[in-house]
Amino acid sequence: SARTLLRLVNRSLLRTTALGRFSMLEVIRQYAAEQLIDTDHIAHAHCEYYLALIREQNFRSDAPEIPLSTVDADIDNIRSAWRYALKLAPTEAALNLKEFVSASNQLNFYLDLRARFREGISLFQEGIDVFRQDVFRQDVFRQDTLKQTSHKATLGALVLNQALLYRWIGDLDTTAELATRALSLLAESDDYINQIAAYYSLSDCAEQAGDSEAARHHLHNAGKLVGTHGTAQQQRALLKERALLEHNLGNFELAQSLYAEALHAYQRVNDQIGITEIFNHWGQLKLEQGDARNAQTMLEQALTLIHSYGDDAYAYMCHADLGACALALGELDRAETHYVQAIRLAQQNKSATNVADYTADYARVKLAQGQPRAAFELLQQSLRSAWQLHNSSTLLYVFLAWAEYFLQDGEPLANALVSCVVQHQASSKSVKRRAHNLIARHGLEVDETTTLSDLECLAPHVTQLASLSVT
Repeated sequence: SARTLLRLVNRSLLRTTALGRFSMLEVIRQYAAEQLIDTDHIAHAHCEYYLALIREQNFRSDAPEIPLSTVDADIDNIRSAWRYALKLAPTEAALNLKEFVSASNQLNFYLDLRARFREGISLFQEGIDVFRQDVFRQDVFRQDTLKQTSHKATLGALVLNQALLYRWIGDLDTTAELATRALSLLAESDDYINQIAAYYSLSDCAEQAGDSEAARHHLHNAGKLVGTHGTAQQQRALLKERALLEHNLGNFELAQSLYAEALHAYQRVNDQIGITEIFNHWGQLKLEQGDARNAQTMLEQALTLIHSYGDDAYAYMCHADLGACALALGELDRAETHYVQAIRLAQQNKSATNVADYTADYARVKLAQGQPRAAFELLQQSLRSAWQLHNSSTLLYVFLAWAEYFLQDGEPLANALVSCVVQHQASSKSVKRRAHNLIARHGLEVDETTTLSDLECLAPHVTQLASLSVT
């Protein structure tokens, strides 16, 4: 009760935080944790409460149930509840598997937003180990094929969530392998949400590998499921995915037509987040086409919408893209303002990958302003951040900024860095297009015969760059 809580605060057994929450003294917290382990009904209640908390959070909504900062404060409890649920899975009827999968999906979204990819991969592996062992126990499922299907689908969902996190660290081979395995496990279930997501993931991997036919095939399969079992929201999302695929494949005219179709669909239902996403992606396409002024107009519309519903996550992405527009237009003060704001908001939202990316972009502004020393220091900072993340995609993005820095003085190392970017599977198509523009503009001779895929192959370049000192 409130009276009990107040009494505990007055006795200094509890304290209030800046967020208005109650915090236990460490010795009290340890004692409470021990009691939680030893008392089943308390552990059950704790598990149900915190799984419901993460399950009911819609991270894509413009009016989320709870602020992301609240999830930050409760993530240890959520993780503990999720692990306790794993203990219930093999033998207890008390665990609703569909609710557990829903909570797992939302937990994945959270870990993605906070760039906690490695932590998520490890956490989902714990769940995979439990359900993989469970699914093939014939003594449990000999008489209950429905239960086996349900457990297989849960395993499939966990495998898929792990695949999606591998994608964000640039390991596309593992992503594709796990997404394929997930589809096989999900095939007999009615979990169409995760089946659709698996096809999207496979389409993305195929597109990154340059296999446009396979990418379209996987997206077509997702579309069939959406057409048969999908909601109106999933149908709108499919339009966006089709536009993104053609955009990434470089089919800009078709992509613009699909973006226009998706925009109208989102506008009809006043989906503010959907409209923002389309303006953002379409603005990026315009920028890639060299139409920075129209790109800027679209991105400013996106930022206006973002301010209306206050989503910092979309705001920092939009500021970064507006910074790129300003840089392309030669409006360097404006570019600096946008990148500083993007970095600040990304730091505030604990998005380490974006902080590294935007710091590298900010270095490009400093270089254009004739401040090579400031650019060098920013590049060193972004390199350290990217390497600590063990993220190939982020490292390659930073390498490209370093290449631009070295090209100012004709430094041969630029060739090696650009070569890494154009060959590595973790480089996005837009980043590769930027790299090819540098090759054409500066007459670089890059060997593109070697296929690079793993993080270790980038380590020598990191070591070389890290050993440089500012001149």
